[in-house]
Order: sequence, then C-alpha cells, then structure tokens
Amino acid sequence: MTKKFILTVLPLLLVALAGCAGRIATPEAWSGGVADQSAVYIGSREGDFRALDIESGETVQRFTLTGDDDSLKGIYGTPVLRDGSLYFGGYNGVLYANFTPNLDKKWEEPIGSPIVGGPTLAGDIVLVGADNGKVYAFDQEADDQQRWSVSERWTFQTGNKVWSSPIAADGVVYATSLDKNLYALSLEDGSKLWNFSTNGAIASTPAYDEGTVYFGSFDSVFYAVNASDGTLLWKFDGAGSWYWGAPLVHGGYVYAPSLDGKLYALDKRTGALRWSLTTEGPIVGSPAVIFDMIAIGSEKKKEPQNLSG
Repeated sequence: MTKKFILTVLPLLLVALAGCAGRIATPEAWSGGVADQSAVYIGSREGDFRALDIESGETVQRFTLTGDDDSLKGIYGTPVLRDGSLYFGGYNGVLYANFTPNLDKKWEEPIGSPIVGGPTLAGDIVLVGADNGKVYAFDQEADDQQRWSVSERWTFQTGNKVWSSPIAADGVVYATSLDKNLYALSLEDGSKLWNFSTNGAIASTPAYDEGTVYFGSFDSVFYAVNASDGTLLWKFDGAGSWYWGAPLVHGGYVYAPSLDGKLYALDKRTGALRWSLTTEGPIVGSPAVIFDMIAIGSEKKKEPQNLSG
C-alpha cells in the first residue's frame, strides 16, 4: 500500500468515526470504510452503499438497500472486504454480500432485525449481531453455476441488543451485548463457552491479541480478559465516561477510546496507563495506525498522536 493511497483513504475513515456518542436508543452516522486499489467502499445512513473513486472521491457505483421504509435503511457498521466481495449489514435487517467493483449482488439474507455492527468473516463463515440480541453465523457456498447462497449455521441469544461486531480467533467467537456481557461462543456450533459480566452495557467491538480479549463498557471501565476461560486479567477505571469505539492493540499497548474525549494508551499486559490524549469531543470511533502515528477522530476534531506518546 502506497503512501498516497493511505493519505487518500484516511480523511474518509476519520470522518466516519464521529457519530453516535451519548445516544443509546438509536445509532447514527455513516459506516466506516474499506478500500482496495481503485475504490473506497462506505455505507450511509441514507440507506445506500457507495464505491468512491480512490483518486477523486467521486461516487462511481451505488447500491441501494431493499425495503419500503427509508428510516430503516441506514448502514452503520464497517463492511468487510475479502477476495472481491463486500459484506455489510443494513438497519433494515438484511445481511448483504456484493461483488466489487460494481456492487453487484452476491447474496442477501434477511434476518428480521436491525443490524448496527458490521459483520465478521471467520474463514467462509459470516458472523453478525443484531438488534434482537442474537449473534448469527451463516455458511455461504456456490453451486456449479457460481450462484451463491447462504444457510444459517447457528444463532445465539443474548439478553439485549448486539450493536457491536463479533470477532473470531482460534475457533472461538467473542461478542458483546447491551446486556452487560462479553460472550465466548464455539465457532462450530454457537454453544456458550463462558461469559464475563460488567456493570454496564457493552456496545464496543472487542479486540483479541495473544490470548487476551480487550473491551470497554458503559460502566466506564476497560477490561482485559483471559480468552480461554473468561477470567479477569486486569481493568482500567481511570476514564471519565463510557467506551464506545473498538480498542486497538499495537505493539505493547492497547489504545482505548472513550466518550470522555480521551484516548488512553495502556500497557497491554498490566493495564498501566502510559499516556493519554485529550481531544475536543467524545471519541466514538476506533484508532488506526498510520505510519508511526495513531489517528483518532473525535466529534469536533481529528487528532494525530505520535506512537511514542
């Protein structure tokens, strides 16, 4: 990936970070974006998915979500791009897979409940959470004519809405819920392996690194949990508000964005605070590494920070 390519995509990603701070009832804002060598792909709350030219930023392709109710057509979760296919969920309750670069339909699967977080791929299995509190796993396959279809592999019911994206590592799915729990599920059949409870709803997508799951909660605490059995390794309670955006693990640090407007750099093994960056508004998105800098967007300003703190 060239320097020019990254610098073109970055403003779009940062703009997508601001959005739904302070609102628990209804999500807002655009989705995050993904890119290949020719286009940036991004969803909107107006209910369409767009391919933007990588050089000019102009819309070159557009896919409109199905359904008659325009209020249910938003796309809020970050899509997944893999092997020429885009996967994304709509607030209209439909999970989509489209081919790049023309956004032609690969398949779509109605699940009957709004999708806020983006999907995740674990091999060929598509994972997604929904407003009905369920985590879904779908298998996808093509017939001899290369016509694609999906079938439900399993579902797991949590106690409240799932607004985050599930993640998967080593045959285990990790998913958070507004019911205040982090769940570890078998990728094979969706059976619960363990759960870890907090004192607040969890809308943040977790991060996995070297046997540890990291996430923040609406109880204003950031947690590191043993991925094998769900035991607490450490917690950081120095934030002044909720965690919404997904953390980033890079090097020896985990970077935790908070709605108090601060990005916290924590030692990933001990949870000790190494430094923090104060922005001018709540941070609802996730940080990204650009060269030797951490990029983070707040509601009022884009903030770069040198990795050395």
